Amino acid sequence: MEASRSARERTAPDTTLSRKLADFLVEFSIALHKRSIYPVGHPYLRSSADRFADRVATLLESRESITIGVARDRLVIESATTDPANALLRDLSHRLHRHQLASIGFTSGVELWEIEALLGALGTDPERDDGPLGRRLEAAADWSHLQLRAAGYDRLTLEDPGAEPGSGSGDGGARDFWLAFAQAALADDAEVAGAAPAGEDDELIVTATDREARDAAYDSVVVGYLSQVAEERSGRAGVGEARLRRRVSRLLNGLDPETVRRLLETGAELAQRQQTLLAASQASAVDAVAEVLEAAAKTPHRTISHNLLGLLHKLALQAPAAGAAQAAPDGALRKNVARLISGWQLDDPNPGEYTAALQGMVREMPVVGTHRADTACDPEVILRTAVEVDGVGPGVVAAADALVARGDIELIGTILDAVPDGVPARELWPSIATEERLRAALVPDAPDHPVVAVLSSHMGVPAAEALLDALEHATTRSNRAALLKHIVALGPGAAAPAAARLEGAPWYLQRNILVLIGQWGTWPDGFSPLPYASAGDVRVRREAMKLLLADEAHRAAAIAAALADRDDTIVGLGLGAAVESCPEAALPLVRDLAFAPGRPPVIRGEAVRVLARSGGDDTVEILVALACTRRRWLRRPLAPRSPAMLAAITGLADRWPHEPRAAAVLRNAHRHRDLRVRNAARGSA
Repeated sequence: MEASRSARERTAPDTTLSRKLADFLVEFSIALHKRSIYPVGHPYLRSSADRFADRVATLLESRESITIGVARDRLVIESATTDPANALLRDLSHRLHRHQLASIGFTSGVELWEIEALLGALGTDPERDDGPLGRRLEAAADWSHLQLRAAGYDRLTLEDPGAEPGSGSGDGGARDFWLAFAQAALADDAEVAGAAPAGEDDELIVTATDREARDAAYDSVVVGYLSQVAEERSGRAGVGEARLRRRVSRLLNGLDPETVRRLLETGAELAQRQQTLLAASQASAVDAVAEVLEAAAKTPHRTISHNLLGLLHKLALQAPAAGAAQAAPDGALRKNVARLISGWQLDDPNPGEYTAALQGMVREMPVVGTHRADTACDPEVILRTAVEVDGVGPGVVAAADALVARGDIELIGTILDAVPDGVPARELWPSIATEERLRAALVPDAPDHPVVAVLSSHMGVPAAEALLDALEHATTRSNRAALLKHIVALGPGAAAPAAARLEGAPWYLQRNILVLIGQWGTWPDGFSPLPYASAGDVRVRREAMKLLLADEAHRAAAIAAALADRDDTIVGLGLGAAVESCPEAALPLVRDLAFAPGRPPVIRGEAVRVLARSGGDDTVEILVALACTRRRWLRRPLAPRSPAMLAAITGLADRWPHEPRAAAVLRNAHRHRDLRVRNAARGSA
């Protein structure tokens, strides 16, 4: 009894808050309470926000950040928990919990407007208004010094099925620390399944997503409660013990391996790490023991043989299948894991001879084809083993061939690409990723694009010819788009074989090759898009003109050629390039476009903007003529609103606001009844 009490005292979380932390939480609670009783704009709201902001600033003088973990009736802060009997702090936890928040973090530099925004959002009714803040975290996207995490454990429970609420069905005080364990472990976006329907086993299913680094205090809380579970329950026989182990197991299996590894690293001392690992292994069902051990093997000074881990996984699978005789394998597994942990002190327990023997076993195994079908090893297992030991032999080659024959090239890519620089990847890909297999995957109108992606990525530039052949004969837009992605992924090295196909190719292939060269951003040796800038098909001319306009050496001539083209899209490309710098020789073409009645209004407006930026001697007169109609008696009214008219007024306002002719036009524009005309008179600024 004394040992159990002392263990609880060691692992229970500290409920004593420092004076600064207590004042901080009380001020937070008061500020939120005022938000619920005073209307928006009341001076008390601003004064309470100021006081809370000062309290936050004072607290952050001695630390970089502070994080509040939220439970239903208590808060967790710096490894301490608040007393649920404290009315103010209980009210604060209730408010935050109703907004479905798991934690709120304040970092150094938090500003008053961020505090105001947080208090305003938390002051709303989560059941009416805009809903809980935890379900609309996008509203907090601009709060760079506040970190909010949503909760997903509102239905978490550890009560036995069929037990009356509060009946103390054997779990007693364990329910509280289980809830706190879940609050700390799942403070990020986690999904927690609720209790099962009546009459069914209500095992808790917890799936935790990958999390970013968190305050060390949170991880300490998780480790403390995990140890407390072990101390409270380990060694008790009966149905309740088995059920608790299953639930701890489901929680640990739901956490991603990186999260478990970080929790096991929380203890700085070797003894504390061993205690945490022992607690996890003894409080979990057998299926989770090997998972925890595998995560521990990735922590510093805890290397373990992959083959030993595989053996432990098999033992864990055999124990539940033992039925009535489960106790023997269950106890043997836990006993041996405990022995391993207590003597686990080597940086690497695998001797060099042991590793060499494993590699030799893989390299020297017989070819798969010589085995009988009912005893041959799965080729996938052989290939994965080869990657793990970084070795290749005849059996591995045969296994890879077997997977290729089965059509599992995607699976091969997944296995080998896990270690792209390993011996298996270097040795096997040249014989797997061949042009013959690539062309076989490029079935006309029905290519196997996932396989094509795997093969072409490992073939590199030599895959270009087969892909370009398929592109030339593709008949659907979706296939052409997918093939273009495969070719682009080959990189600029494929530009030369692509450009070699341009001459004499169909228009659609010429267009697609010009698109590819534009995406690579590199012209191959001997290539020039000039012959295609005057092609008969307008779609080819457009892509060639884009290449010329993007090249500084050809831009001036390309602008003049584009402005003289009969296609409005190409003219628009030329005007877009001329806005920044228009060659002197192209200005007459721009003036013609500004007055051309047959051109679209958008083209004429863009031409006027180019003229305004050029600033020629006669530009004012041209802009005035475009902005006004013919003179009537002693006045000259503005022209009907159009893109060209608005661009002319904007150009006069930007460049010549005090020129007499321009000033007269601008006075009329400022008095115009059309808002867009008045806005144009204010200039582009």
